[in-house]
Amino acid sequence: THPDVVMLPPNGPLRLFQIEQGRYLKEALTFVPAGGRKKIFLLPDADRMDPAAANSLLKSLEEPPSHAVLALTTAREAALLPTIRSRCVPLWLAPLPRRDVAEFLERAGVGRDEKERTLRAAVSQGCPGRALRLDLEHYLAVRESLLAILRAGIEARNFAELFAESQKLARAKEGLENLIEVLYSLLQDILHIEARADGEPLRNADRPEMLQEIARAFGVDKVAEAAAALGSLERNLRRNVPAQISLEAFAVSLGPVRRKSER
Repeated sequence: THPDVVMLPPNGPLRLFQIEQGRYLKEALTFVPAGGRKKIFLLPDADRMDPAAANSLLKSLEEPPSHAVLALTTAREAALLPTIRSRCVPLWLAPLPRRDVAEFLERAGVGRDEKERTLRAAVSQGCPGRALRLDLEHYLAVRESLLAILRAGIEARNFAELFAESQKLARAKEGLENLIEVLYSLLQDILHIEARADGEPLRNADRPEMLQEIARAFGVDKVAEAAAALGSLERNLRRNVPAQISLEAFAVSLGPVRRKSER
């Protein structure tokens, strides 16, 4: 709501930063700050630019006016065009330790008890703002559906549970981007279990039995194949493929992965 802060997030059904936004930014850069010395332009998820939009930004990034600061954020720096990366100064923001996030939540009065605050800190990947905004009950419901889908896909016998859970998520109009993020967290935990890795505990530490069951069915070598299948699911997000179809295709692809490992 600050007059000198402009947010330009990805938009539209495909959630892309589009060339119209690049043109708007070019025009908006000509206006001086309303009150302060600087005008801030925030471009979150900058990796979601199509090539035309990225190219439209090059001049703005190369020679911004002295009163403007352009901040692009991304969790996938390698997905940015080299021409974009070469015109930016990278600042790496590491996640906070879970203990610090849990203490932040306690000071903010969020969470019924220490157990809930610790879980919020774990699933938010060390991001205090995300932990603060997280609808934990909704996250847990989505996660249970995805765990059921993973198990049904790996067993590759009775797909009734798979279809029922995917339909449930589709009826709830759950965003595919959120589903992908939760699935990545589950695969990360499964790899952690199978590799017997040291370091930070599981993100979904309240469901160790289910994760261990899935990990035993997967094996370390096959987590990479599952992650590659999840990459295809992520590409479907940009193509506007319905979440239900994408989830079912992903889960069905897990069955052959398991059978190969048993040969």
